[in-house]
Amino acid sequence: MLRFLCWFLMLKFVVSSRIKLMTTEEIHISSCLSAIVQQYFTHDQPLLVCLPESESVHPVWMDVMLGQLNQVTLWPVYVSQGESEDGIVATLTTKPHSYIIFTGPQGEFGNVTETLVGQLDALQSSLSWNPRGRFVVLVTARDSRPSHLLALKISETLWNKAMIVNDVIMIPNSDALLIKDSANENVIKLDVYTWFPYQTGRCAEPLEVVLVGQCIEGNVNLSHSVSVFANRIPNNLQSCPLRVTARDYEPYVVLTSNDSGTDGSTTYKYRGINTEHVLLFSEVTNMTVQFLPPGEGTLLDAHVLQLADVVERSADVAAGRYFQSTGLSAFADPTIPFITDNVRWYVPCPRPAAKMEKVMGVFSFSSWLCMIVVFILISLVFWRSANGPDIPVAMGSRNLKTVLNCVYFVWCVCMSVSVSEMPRTWKLRTWFLLFVWYCFAMNTVFQAFFITFLVEPGYNKQIKTMEELNESHLTYCLDANSKEHHKQISYQVYENFDSLPINLGSLKECLEYYFINGNITLLSPALYARFVASLMGLDQNGNELFCTLDQDEYYIHAVLYLSPGHPLLDRFNTLIRRFAESGLVNKYWSQLNFEVYIRNVAVSRETECEACSDVYLVFSLYHLRVAFVVLGFGCVLSFTVFLGELIYKWYGRQRTVTT
Repeated sequence: MLRFLCWFLMLKFVVSSRIKLMTTEEIHISSCLSAIVQQYFTHDQPLLVCLPESESVHPVWMDVMLGQLNQVTLWPVYVSQGESEDGIVATLTTKPHSYIIFTGPQGEFGNVTETLVGQLDALQSSLSWNPRGRFVVLVTARDSRPSHLLALKISETLWNKAMIVNDVIMIPNSDALLIKDSANENVIKLDVYTWFPYQTGRCAEPLEVVLVGQCIEGNVNLSHSVSVFANRIPNNLQSCPLRVTARDYEPYVVLTSNDSGTDGSTTYKYRGINTEHVLLFSEVTNMTVQFLPPGEGTLLDAHVLQLADVVERSADVAAGRYFQSTGLSAFADPTIPFITDNVRWYVPCPRPAAKMEKVMGVFSFSSWLCMIVVFILISLVFWRSANGPDIPVAMGSRNLKTVLNCVYFVWCVCMSVSVSEMPRTWKLRTWFLLFVWYCFAMNTVFQAFFITFLVEPGYNKQIKTMEELNESHLTYCLDANSKEHHKQISYQVYENFDSLPINLGSLKECLEYYFINGNITLLSPALYARFVASLMGLDQNGNELFCTLDQDEYYIHAVLYLSPGHPLLDRFNTLIRRFAESGLVNKYWSQLNFEVYIRNVAVSRETECEACSDVYLVFSLYHLRVAFVVLGFGCVLSFTVFLGELIYKWYGRQRTVTT
């Protein structure tokens, strides 16, 4: 305990001695900066302090100021120095919520903005870079320009480099150096500037700065009518342009018109699930949507060009078949997902089973074998019972004296046909009665299933698991865009298939082939599969159209991508959430799907109701045609035999008369 007290007193002595080494101006600046940090920065969030590479900031004052900040706020404070990538900044795992940037001219002929650009480059190289945080830029040395012009130039630099709008700029109000090596009794004033985007007469670019207050001898005096770090994006965005780069890919982006103007320019108009969010956003915020010309080449090439436009800020929003991806998020800022779709393997739907196959499947093979054995044994029993030595001739059955007649006798009982002669002895009657009961039970079961299978034989077994899919050796369909997407997410399940793929141009062509032929398998989002079915005029309520494995392979989340650091991202996320809660986009999706189905159902294969016969089946004489064919053949044969007997009888009489 005594040792701890000694260390505490020693540390307090060192800190107090270092404070005494600070000038009056440095103490005032520390108090001013600490007041702004405590009043406007979010508590308990990481704070990053960025220093210039030169020693323009007094090291003693810097250490004491950081110690005071850490002691007063108890926040995690990180320090970065130099215009190159700093080790501490590069290893941060959480995004800093606030930034303090000390900047000043480098060297004798240096420029403040050049130093700031180097510092921003170093900060942007980190994965923890947060351009939407709260920034305080403190100029540590004199500049030849007036303070408001310097503040405007710094604001332009912050906007052009990282689209930073939530910033406060502190600049000295005199020609003297802000930080001096010796004491000075002059009063130090710091002007505090900021700027507000999307104001009347201007859009996002900073055209002027606002003096929100001054810091005089450590006392911060800010305007109460202006909130320094409030939400700076107004509700009304003054019809400012919202540049959108899009590529037609139904149903996400649907090209509705491309009108050519008198000056040779082309005006594009889009709808679609993704584009609908942009249009609703522009309607709520009073922005003017400007669709840029679509990219050339394949869909994958066009998407790359769209992202390049967003990264280079020639476009604000990229709309298309974009999903939430860690790789893409490193270059552009995604919105919150507005569509979550499950991706499944689509397999051939089970075909109706063959009627004869189902009829033969009423009994198992062992049951059929037992019935045959019973048939043979009962025939032998009848024959042996009718030819026993203890049976009188008068009591014996003449029709059961031969094995062939016994077989015929047993067959009649099995077919529920009357026999030619009833048994006369008690033993034959007992066996006959037992066999009749046996045949009655078996025929009742068989006829019940026979009629059922004759009317509706059912379907073959459906493929439900990945193991069954591998064993089926089905050909799978794969397009270039899906293959590239699977490569990005490291999904290579289809490489384990034994069959060869069908390489078609797009996922749409794969789905069309699947719906028409039904003999392939493919991986597709459920929403897109239903839309393609509507394009083909197929009824989406038909379960025979969509047959998938039982489990989902993965989920995709549709998003929009904005330029890195774009100030409208939070507003986009807020409105997208409201659109989802109100059901506006779901309503649009239902209307789009239904309209597409109505337009294409006239040319569908179902127009003539080709599939109606699969819905139900009427039991008619057609199903008994085999029995009637056999009956007709028997009648013809009997009539032929009867004619033969008559001719033979007539011929015999003629011979007798002649003789």
